[in-house]
Amino acid sequence: MQIDTEAKSGLAAPATTGLAIEGWKGDFHPTLDGRALALKAHERSRSLAIATDKDSFVLGTAWYLRKFDRQGKQIWSTSVPDVAWGVNISSDGRFVVATLGDGTVRWYTFEKGEEVLALFVDRDLRRWVAWKNLDTDWH
Repeated sequence: MQIDTEAKSGLAAPATTGLAIEGWKGDFHPTLDGRALALKAHERSRSLAIATDKDSFVLGTAWYLRKFDRQGKQIWSTSVPDVAWGVNISSDGRFVVATLGDGTVRWYTFEKGEEVLALFVDRDLRRWVAWKNLDTDWH
């Protein structure tokens, strides 16, 4: 099987520039415009995705996904079962996608941070399981 490396997937890397966010990659004290973002003591920031309109951003940490507005005010936080090593915002702005240290990929609503879907693929790439959160009202 040959992989077409020229094919366009429609996927994009998370935006990490456009707002003055510093110290977000592996640090305990991330800042926006030089002001500290509110995290718990010993909570390490691991990933960042800035919204296309630059009005907000999502920070993935050791314990939470946190959405902030462009002034650094927290809009929501959602606990995660393991480190959020990667975060991204869907191109339509409806979801935050997080890759977690437990081996799952999880989808959360961008508006409220509610988990809607999770996927785990076994390392043999032959077995997988996905589950949906039936308590979340999303469309």
